[in-house]
Amino acid sequence: MRNVILTPGFNGVSIIFKWFEQELTAKGYNVIILNCPMREEITWEGYKNAYDKIRDKLDGSIIIAHSIGCAMTVKYVAANDVRPFAFISLAGFNQPFETPNRPDLDKAVLETAITNNVGANFAEKVAHRYSIFSDNDHVVPRELLEEFPFIVKSKAIEIPNIGHMGSKSGLTEFPEVLEIIENLK
Repeated sequence: MRNVILTPGFNGVSIIFKWFEQELTAKGYNVIILNCPMREEITWEGYKNAYDKIRDKLDGSIIIAHSIGCAMTVKYVAANDVRPFAFISLAGFNQPFETPNRPDLDKAVLETAITNNVGANFAEKVAHRYSIFSDNDHVVPRELLEEFPFIVKSKAIEIPNIGHMGSKSGLTEFPEVLEIIENLK
């Protein structure tokens, strides 16, 4: 069965990632949670080093990334000779933004810029690409959520009322993602 790589965002492994791990493992997938930096420790170099450690598992894999982990995944795949089978972004964005009273988050997102060329390079390497976002994300500006699928040439999927898909959103299960995985050919 395929490897499924779970790439956390700013706050690390969320409840939903633990649910993905349980559900996908039960279906026979080899689930790997990327051991990457969190919060104030986040850097491009930190994500790069984490991906380097599992590089041999990326070809043919399915990557599910959240928030800042989406941009870091796109940058890594575009810069390296790897070919994941599918990419599912949750609240992905491609530009830095400012959040009131959150200098820690503002600093972390500085390294998220993805150019059109990087997005196109990424899209050439990944056969199946999906970008899931919500109409009520309380972290990432809506225009960036809508722009991300165009940059990485993915299918945009808006799901109402699921917020940023982290612990504050109250999301404990995400069957829509499992449905995407089950329908991959």
